[in-house]
Amino acid sequence: MDNQNFNCEDIQSKIGYSFKNKKLLEQAFTRRSYANEHSECADNEVLEFYGDKVLSIYLARWFEQAFAKEQKQSYYSEQKYYFSQKNEGELTKLFSYYSDTEMLSKCIWNLGLETYLFFGKSDENNKVWDNASVAEDLFEAILGAVAIDSEWDFEKIFPVCTKMLGAGKYAENYIRLLQDYCRDNSYIFSDDSFSTLIYLGGVTYTCTLTLRRSQCPYPPLKFKSTGNTAFEAKMEAAKKACKAFERVYMKDCIGGEINPENPVSQLQELYQHEWIDEPKYIWDEEFDEETNEYFWICKIYLESFDAPFFGRQTTKKEAKKEASIKALKELIG
Repeated sequence: MDNQNFNCEDIQSKIGYSFKNKKLLEQAFTRRSYANEHSECADNEVLEFYGDKVLSIYLARWFEQAFAKEQKQSYYSEQKYYFSQKNEGELTKLFSYYSDTEMLSKCIWNLGLETYLFFGKSDENNKVWDNASVAEDLFEAILGAVAIDSEWDFEKIFPVCTKMLGAGKYAENYIRLLQDYCRDNSYIFSDDSFSTLIYLGGVTYTCTLTLRRSQCPYPPLKFKSTGNTAFEAKMEAAKKACKAFERVYMKDCIGGEINPENPVSQLQELYQHEWIDEPKYIWDEEFDEETNEYFWICKIYLESFDAPFFGRQTTKKEAKKEASIKALKELIG
């Protein structure tokens, strides 16, 4: 095998499983195009088949444990019927969500596993590492390889499924975004500092990321977070760092500080520069019996926030300004 980037230790750390047969791990990453050019290699297509079935079993078992309810036939009988908190249609939707191409490819990309693929010239010309279906195939092939290597020991297979699917909860690969930012802005992304706390219910991982600018006299920046896995802790720490830098960029975009006289324009400026989605304004009017006045209520909805930002003033203009200031404070701190 001639992929010099291939790193068994990194892959095994990310999926939470150590292979007895390292050739199986290599095969999981081998595309047919590569095997066609290297007759001594086997491709990953059969492993994909097995991995697809493994994922189905894992999801069915997970749903059964999460939503199962047993109910006795009668007070005098120990026999029980099986009931589920979700019906067949709801379970089918959940299954589709966790097994579709978008979810599985996001897991692979967030873990950074696509960089270890072995592919031939035709795949290279088509840049398959950016193809969602290729990433999905890789996800399934890894599970298939784990199943065979573990001799179908589901006590070893299921934790791998849990860990790999857990990477899909992040909309972005914050580790990669942070690495790109550091490269473009002369920051040195230091080795990660990890600590673990073992307790009765499991293990908590803590990750501290240290960023320092080359030839800069100021102390380094540190971002610390925790998670149920080392990957989750690192991703959360990187997410904190990305959000902090994002606030700096947004501040620069609006001139460095919130202008209390013109916050509506500043919010629009962030939208025009694609830092936020388009703000949606909802209006209401109410009468205050105590003051005998009418008040305008402005609600600003931003897609990344669950709740709206409120402004309540006697004029529409002032209500909109108040709500905009609250939104800006939340966005840039």
